[in-house]
Amino acid sequence: MSIAERIGTQFRIQAPPGTGGGGEEQVRVVDDRAGSQLPAWPITWLFIGLPVWWLVGLYPLSPVIMSIPMVYFLLTRQPKIIWLPGILPYVAFTGWLITCVIVLGDYGDVLGFGMRFCLFASYAVVLLYVVNARKALTSTWLLRCVGFTYAWIVLGGYIGMFFPEGSLKYTVGMLLPGSLASNEYIFQLFTPPFAEIQEPWGVDEPFYRPSAPFLYANGWGAAVGILIPAVIGVAAAQRNLRTKVLLVLALAAAVPPMVQSTNRGLLLGVVVAVVYVAIRFFLRGQLLLFLGIVLTGAVASATLVSVGVLEGIVERQNAVDTTEGRGNLYLETWQRTLESPLFGFGAPQPSYTSEIFVGTQGMLWSLMFCYGLVGCGFFFYFLSGILIRTWAAPNASALWLQASIVTATFVGIFYGLDRHLPIIMLLAGFLLRERYAEQSSFWKPVPRRWYLVKAGALETQKPKHLRSEQ
Repeated sequence: MSIAERIGTQFRIQAPPGTGGGGEEQVRVVDDRAGSQLPAWPITWLFIGLPVWWLVGLYPLSPVIMSIPMVYFLLTRQPKIIWLPGILPYVAFTGWLITCVIVLGDYGDVLGFGMRFCLFASYAVVLLYVVNARKALTSTWLLRCVGFTYAWIVLGGYIGMFFPEGSLKYTVGMLLPGSLASNEYIFQLFTPPFAEIQEPWGVDEPFYRPSAPFLYANGWGAAVGILIPAVIGVAAAQRNLRTKVLLVLALAAAVPPMVQSTNRGLLLGVVVAVVYVAIRFFLRGQLLLFLGIVLTGAVASATLVSVGVLEGIVERQNAVDTTEGRGNLYLETWQRTLESPLFGFGAPQPSYTSEIFVGTQGMLWSLMFCYGLVGCGFFFYFLSGILIRTWAAPNASALWLQASIVTATFVGIFYGLDRHLPIIMLLAGFLLRERYAEQSSFWKPVPRRWYLVKAGALETQKPKHLRSEQ
């Protein structure tokens, strides 16, 4: 079979419950019984092998490395490569990047562009692989990957707490040629520090902010903020009480490094996810779950205040007020983007007013400046499309996993998502394939006992996608 014949086959299926479809819908559907022979190990090594990638200094390049066997298996072992609705916007984004090479300037810009393009392309491969390898990458196994990724990142937070001045020295960074090793950013990328140390003028002690396995503390905070809703979703999907308890303890274990990180974006991201899920439960009439979130949120908020999270954020904000600086940088980014709105500038550029480069400090601004309004539009259309297509999210687990996409979209305004896209792609691919599957043990409606309504009013107060089910 030729490669062209492997790419995409349309199936006509009955629209699954919860999609609002009343008849047949033309989609590329994931079928459990398809002759897929894709192995699970490329995804397994990418996520569960995170500490190994980090220890050898290859964590930033791990998606590119593991995308190589994924592409090979997709082209040689998958009878038909399945393209679900929602995938093409990201593929279009990746394709648009190629057109932006026409605005590149010096050798450094070309090198940086090439690295970023390889990363963005590898994320598309991860998305496709998760969708197509449904037979090997079961729901249980993918949710386990989410849990392990969260555990490793929280562990990295503790490493940054206890050894804030440490870094990995014996990595592949030792093999870098002198021309690359002399670049501080590239050198730190392959010999990452355990924490970001900030020493603003006038403070008695520096701020030690955990960052491992990421280069910056904001990267660690964004990852934890995106993963907390996902881990709640994993816990909601478990039937074993002991596993649920372990996951709840894992969520609590993140509090100490969260306190140390003084990361306001992390807290805002989690708040956005919790509010989103609470509103969805309330609108569905799932008042028991809604009240549970309100009570748990109140207890969690009181706990975070008591352990000093807000106090630490305020203290660092008073010493390092980045709000005004970010605002000025965002304004400059927007104004300069309008000078090249179609293709952008291909790479971050020095600011006219700050030592921080324009085209950084947030995924939204980075894509806008580097790849123009078109590239930025494709990317955020992809994220919003995932939310729209999986809006039904028929149970608590699916809704919390979807909330992670909501959080990623929100924190992308002020944090970069380059290193977080593998887990975002895993969640997006998982939600899409379960939503469009002919049969899914995961995409099932929530039990009726969670609806706090009178028996006679049950049918009118249930959400639309469940009213017809008896």
